[in-house]
Amino acid sequence: MPYIEQRYREQLDPEIKSLIQSIQGCYLTDSGFSQYAGAINYCCTRIAASLMGPVSYWKLALVVGIFVTLIFEFVRRVVNPFEEKKRNGNGDVKEYWEEK
Repeated sequence: MPYIEQRYREQLDPEIKSLIQSIQGCYLTDSGFSQYAGAINYCCTRIAASLMGPVSYWKLALVVGIFVTLIFEFVRRVVNPFEEKKRNGNGDVKEYWEEK
């Protein structure tokens, strides 16, 4: 989970901000957020691989678990509230899921 102690956030946040600025600096076009997908993937992969050290099954399983829980947390905290807001604003599609 991303809920690390504040003291660690204070140490990591300036480095993360610098990384974000570097990613943004690589892509100076107006093509939108999708241009960052490869860079985000690359950075996450490099961080995980570098910290993991020599490859072993349990390390690979741990890294996969980190990425999976990251996905779940992102969906829970970001995607679900967004979808709920859109559902409330635009109407549900529940009738499409019901048997006819």
